[in-house]
Amino acid sequence: FLKGAAAGLASGPAKVIDSKQHERLDAVIGDFDRNGYGDIAVGNPYASGGRGSVTLWYGASAGPGSRSLSFSQSTAGITGASEADDAFGTSLAAGDADGDGYADLAVGVPGETVGKKSASGAAYLFRGGSGGLKGSRSAVFDKTLPGVAGGTVAQDYFGYDLRLRDLDRNGRADLAVAVPGENTVRILPGAKGGVTGAGSVVLRETGADLPE
Repeated sequence: FLKGAAAGLASGPAKVIDSKQHERLDAVIGDFDRNGYGDIAVGNPYASGGRGSVTLWYGASAGPGSRSLSFSQSTAGITGASEADDAFGTSLAAGDADGDGYADLAVGVPGETVGKKSASGAAYLFRGGSGGLKGSRSAVFDKTLPGVAGGTVAQDYFGYDLRLRDLDRNGRADLAVAVPGENTVRILPGAKGGVTGAGSVVLRETGADLPE
């Protein structure tokens, strides 16, 4: 952790997420417990034979402190099973999807099997609240979510990359989900309970350059 200061960045505390050499680990900062300090979430899709995990390092007045925890699809309250090559935590995004003032965390699981379709992919939304993130405040979704166009297809890798941004400025962050197996992005609107498939749209590859 590098702390901002008048003279620039200064060194701060460090935490080892995984001592092995991996291609990349994704990380985001969000105030998940709304105490005024940013919390660091780090995804490690390589953990436990590719099952994946996410480590939360909660912020405090001097920066991230001693409070931390890790969770996976095996954590109590989280729907689904932790399986080899699910790659839970490949991508992370933070934003307030339900408009309650707490940051929420989106977690991509591109290797998730949906039905009998291997690596069709999925994503979780963990809603922030008192005490931070909890498995009981999480939901999993994929292309079977009502309102989301297209059926489940093997090797879609839904959830390979994620962004939470308030695209329509209604006070709730919308979730953009990359589906590289079909070269599309799904936009799922933010809603009272998190995100919804109702009103979702598909952004497709056009093959044309965007105007400058």
